[in-house]
Amino acid sequence: MPDPISSLSPNLANTCTDDDAALSSSLSTVPATTTTAPPSAAGPNQSLDAPSEPAICAVPSLVAKFTPPPALPPATVTEFDKQLSHRHTDSGPLQGSDRQFLGALLKHGEDNDVQVTGMRATLIKSRDSMSLSVTMDALAARGNLGVHNDDGSTGGNVGVIAEAAGAEVTLSGFGFSVTGGLSASIGASGSLGIRDQDHDGKPEYCEKFSIPALTEGVCVEKFW
Repeated sequence: MPDPISSLSPNLANTCTDDDAALSSSLSTVPATTTTAPPSAAGPNQSLDAPSEPAICAVPSLVAKFTPPPALPPATVTEFDKQLSHRHTDSGPLQGSDRQFLGALLKHGEDNDVQVTGMRATLIKSRDSMSLSVTMDALAARGNLGVHNDDGSTGGNVGVIAEAAGAEVTLSGFGFSVTGGLSASIGASGSLGIRDQDHDGKPEYCEKFSIPALTEGVCVEKFW
């Protein structure tokens, strides 16, 4: 988006030109009269002439030049992301699966997240346009507030939760997904957002909420 002040400069320049033309036209219709001002009415260094066009039209460009750019939203900064043991599967029938032990995460900015995990394992099985994932946690705690959600959508999320053990299952395909889970936990979390996971140009509306013992989530692609 152009700068809101600098984008007005061409119009202001035209206004200056149009005003000068209108002023000249109006002056030509006024009957000629002669008025002699007393010598003391104006000093020798004072001028009664209107400011010149370059002086008037240079003001918008000078304002645009010295106007600071709009502030950018804070980027997400990951201060810490470590695991004692971490294995990620990059290929094969379980591509995308992940296992980690004794992990800690800290990030802030657009996304604020603090996590401590004793054990987390995610198994993913995909075929054609469908995928099934199973995530299991043990001895985990998390506090979060941000705009990028766990289901891949962008919107908003907030939560504080501690979990002794839990598992959740997600089935997804063709822009739709459904998630269900059980856990021994305290606290709550939730998220709402929009995504386009299958890149077909149709938005997918997502929600996911966790309360003690239960987790549910749904993403629905716009079909109406």
